[in-house]
Amino acid sequence: MSSRTAIILVHGVGDEPQRSTLQTVLSTLEKVGQTTQNKQQILREPGTADKNFSYFLAEPTIAGQQYTIAECHWADLSQIRTGFGAAYRNFYHLASNAPYLIYACLGPDVSGDKKRDPFILRCLRALQAFTIWLIYYPIIALNVGFAFLVTGFAIHSKYSAIFFDKPLPVNDPSEFTYAITSACAILLLAAALYFQRPGHIRVVIKIVIALLSVALVISLFSLIGGASPILFHQSIAMLGTVFNYLWASVIIGTLIYFLSLPLLMAAYRKRWRGLLLGFTVNFLVVCFWLLLIMTLWLILLTTIFDKESYQDFVPQIEKSIGFVSLFWFDISILSIFMVLAGAIYLKKSRANKDRVTGQVYPRLIVPTTIPMISLALFGLSFYVMYNCSCTAMGKNCSGTDCPLLTEASTIIIWNAVILLAIGGFFIKFATVPIEVASDIINFFKSENGHRQPNPLKAISSVFRRSDGGPNDLRFNLKARLIALIEDLNDKFGPFNRLAIVSHSLGSIVAIDTLVQLKESGNTSGNWTLVTMGSPYNSIFRYYFPQLFKPAGPELLLDSSRWTNIYRENDYVGTRMTDGNVSIQEIAQPPLGHTGYFSDTEVLQHVFALLSDDISQTAVD
Repeated sequence: MSSRTAIILVHGVGDEPQRSTLQTVLSTLEKVGQTTQNKQQILREPGTADKNFSYFLAEPTIAGQQYTIAECHWADLSQIRTGFGAAYRNFYHLASNAPYLIYACLGPDVSGDKKRDPFILRCLRALQAFTIWLIYYPIIALNVGFAFLVTGFAIHSKYSAIFFDKPLPVNDPSEFTYAITSACAILLLAAALYFQRPGHIRVVIKIVIALLSVALVISLFSLIGGASPILFHQSIAMLGTVFNYLWASVIIGTLIYFLSLPLLMAAYRKRWRGLLLGFTVNFLVVCFWLLLIMTLWLILLTTIFDKESYQDFVPQIEKSIGFVSLFWFDISILSIFMVLAGAIYLKKSRANKDRVTGQVYPRLIVPTTIPMISLALFGLSFYVMYNCSCTAMGKNCSGTDCPLLTEASTIIIWNAVILLAIGGFFIKFATVPIEVASDIINFFKSENGHRQPNPLKAISSVFRRSDGGPNDLRFNLKARLIALIEDLNDKFGPFNRLAIVSHSLGSIVAIDTLVQLKESGNTSGNWTLVTMGSPYNSIFRYYFPQLFKPAGPELLLDSSRWTNIYRENDYVGTRMTDGNVSIQEIAQPPLGHTGYFSDTEVLQHVFALLSDDISQTAVD
């Protein structure tokens, strides 16, 4: 009987259209005369729980050997999107899902025979989940609710300026304005709930409605009951105090992580990089939300108030946003180092184009300097905040003088729109790094943590951390590939050899799946695994050694062969092993991370390997 080989293509990150990977491989082989006939692509819809799951396959003849080639398409499970505003949506998903990386960095050790989950790491990740929860629910809800009230006051003020020749003073009673604004906002948000799908935003809307309902009751009580009037500048001061205490709680949570790092790194030496990465992500998440919320507030205020009214309460705003320059400074410094790392990478890549030189390229996915800089910046920021704060630290400010901080914050307050536009410009031109980082983070996304509306559930779910739920991306990726393998064998098999050719994060899906098949006792068949630009060793093992075992054939099914193809300057995936000859390593010229499936030299390597495997299978 002739040898039959099935190949499953697993694409990497990004919003890949279905069938594009299969078409790319076939068209690339056709250009160099490697494929001849039977290229008709068949759509299959396996009977699985995933109703949206379907796959395409083709049965071409390549170099005289017939293959069955199927594509495992999983981009629909990712949150990466293309089109108008896609870069900003992708960046939002990156920022909102980044805390899952923190939980993974502090997660249990499952690399050995037994699961080890130290109590101190459980407590620390539960604390981080709570601080992030504070941002996602009460802080955002309070800001949105108060934004409605401020907008209502601004409209009333402009109305007064038109009909009474002067705007409404900030020290005038505002309970009537707040009552009307709250009632209108509640109706508007209730209508939004009707169209909003279940999720995080829907919960936030409900909280905002509850807060505005309280504001409505207080305003009506003040109007009808004759209680003390509600003054606009007083309400700003009161809400500013609440925001300060909430943000102080978030920063204290980060401070506890910062202070515990030396002990954690000493106690868990093999995972010190992941512990540093977890702190860095936590630091960046806090800075991002602080910057975004503060900057949006400044844009809102400068837009809805005239210059005279805005100047009346700028001193009040500065009390709440006095440290905005610190967070812009932190983000700017980290961005500069990321840009420098990218410039060095591009310079070395151009100098060595089209030839293998054996050079080591800088890390672009979290350069090694970034965690260290984050530690230094947080220490500096906390020191400055302590010395320049009046009320948050319970200090007497009579001798405190921070003119540089004050001047920088004032400049930012008056130029918030320009700064946000500059930030948006960089996001727009950082599409590929955002996509890569977002899908890597999505790989760890689960139902645990800060997206639980109940804070107790948020804390407990991270404290006991158990991955593999039906809504977890990692669970669904493995389930889809296993379903494809089973359907391929049932409908088009049997096959003498099954090969998985995977790129980027797709290689992690392939490894994960083969590991699960082995652990489930399904060890039959001959397998070939080809990984291209794989982040398994350079990212996943590098930062999460407690979650991923060392790369090697012992991870996979019996009778398996593993080949890793990488480009020298691939900023996602490099060598799979360090001197371990059990995995065949094939280095390629420095042509970046993308385009492996359309690279004729790479595909020739792949099919040469498969030809050897077919010959070996026939001998066996």
